Amino acid sequence: MSSFQRLRQGAKNYLLIPVMPTPNGGLHLGHLAGPYLKMDVLARAQRRNGSEAAIFFGSDSYESYMNLKSWQTGRKEEDLCNEFHDRMKSDLDALEIKYDAFINPVDPFYKEDFIAFFKKAVEELRGNGLLELVPEKYQYSPDEDCYLAGCWILGNCPGCGSSTGSYQCEECGTQYRPMDLGDATFRKGDYPLKTIDSADLYLGINNKDRLLSHLQSMGIGDEFISIAKKYLNRQGEFVRITNPGKYGIEVKIEGDNVPHVVFTYTALYIYSLFCGELYKNKFNNEKNPFDKESGVITVASFGIDCSVPYMVAGLGLAIEPGKFRPFDYLLPNHFFTLENSKFSTSRGHAIWGNDLVNNTPVTSDAIRYFLCWKNPENAQSDFNVNDFLQFVNEELAGLFQETLMKAWDSLKWQPVQIVDDEIATRLESLLIDQLHCLTPPGFRLRDSCIPLRDWVLFGSKMQFNAESGYWWLKGFSLLAFPVMPACASTIWTLLGHEGTPKEKIYFQITNVELGKRLP
Repeated sequence: MSSFQRLRQGAKNYLLIPVMPTPNGGLHLGHLAGPYLKMDVLARAQRRNGSEAAIFFGSDSYESYMNLKSWQTGRKEEDLCNEFHDRMKSDLDALEIKYDAFINPVDPFYKEDFIAFFKKAVEELRGNGLLELVPEKYQYSPDEDCYLAGCWILGNCPGCGSSTGSYQCEECGTQYRPMDLGDATFRKGDYPLKTIDSADLYLGINNKDRLLSHLQSMGIGDEFISIAKKYLNRQGEFVRITNPGKYGIEVKIEGDNVPHVVFTYTALYIYSLFCGELYKNKFNNEKNPFDKESGVITVASFGIDCSVPYMVAGLGLAIEPGKFRPFDYLLPNHFFTLENSKFSTSRGHAIWGNDLVNNTPVTSDAIRYFLCWKNPENAQSDFNVNDFLQFVNEELAGLFQETLMKAWDSLKWQPVQIVDDEIATRLESLLIDQLHCLTPPGFRLRDSCIPLRDWVLFGSKMQFNAESGYWWLKGFSLLAFPVMPACASTIWTLLGHEGTPKEKIYFQITNVELGKRLP
């Protein structure tokens, strides 16, 4: 066999946008195991197949929790944004999560254009009659000159009763108004409060049925769609666009003395449009990928706590009459915990990507492969240190390493023969299965590991010679590349290829660097 018979080369273009992290700390495994690893694996699989995939996103520098971090540290918000943006980059880089752009909105290179883009978007929505003023009541602390909203308010979720704060509940995923919180308290302490009458801009959801139908077409699990339904039934068919505050992208509301800024969570679609403009400029495209006439496939990934911003606000903004369209696919996930408890920066209950890879013997491939198996896409999942160590020792240091070394040691001479049909046919079938798992809709990160493991099990039973070992190792590079890119790329290079593993050049016979050892 000299070519794959059923595996078709990709020819699509993807813009992948993982959720925008707040730069008030680094990225721990709870963050990395969901949206960021997922987008990187998806991108690598599509590029391996011949499609183009770009990852654009940025930090949510104007989120209200930057106010809290500033209050806690006595430092300016922008200084903190710059510091933690760099720290988040180091966590992403440690796990080999690659991106085309990771935007820092307070960086002078972006700041002016970023703010102008958001203000223009809000004004266009207002001009088109899509926003309405909704009366609200806020508690206000005169002593601290602070409104009990965003990071400053704590209480009980009106939906599920869990302890929560700000505008959305991490337990049930819903969004609410501060005035609806039960037993609300001021995070700064027991200060005298007074009630302020105000109003904020909300987007009316005029196409509820169309919105829910689009969610169904994306293949999103019913448990996530139910969050959108419950929000619309409980809060009404509208979603917040502004909130009271002094730090952020200012929005003037006539006749209201309360300062207002863009609510960045429900403006994540606007942020995505900004990423689309950067994509358009970088690749010299005529249209933003979200343009209705664009052929680029757009995908977002996020945690359950951002369900309403993406599934209600984002789709609500996009399906209204205009030039832009919704995301083609949304890939949500549940929470990933640490030893059955939430990751927590404040309690020191966290494992940071950079610390794990650069300060321990753990490799990026090992943690990536484990996180793919444990990914919380269908239910909450947990990182247990003992489970991880056992997994590494048995799966990677055992089965994988033994099979790889056996295959590599078989390369006693330069292979020249065409690949055996059994090897090529089996590999083709596994590549098709894996690519199906890593192409939305129906994206399944955990299941994408099964073809890789099956290939290793197949190799563990083989009696390798130079020919079979060569072709099996090349197959391993292809199947491992999305999940374990460092190992896959190293083997691919040692086998004589340039660049990253690609399906279309699998059958090329190369000059192997004989005599070298696998790292």
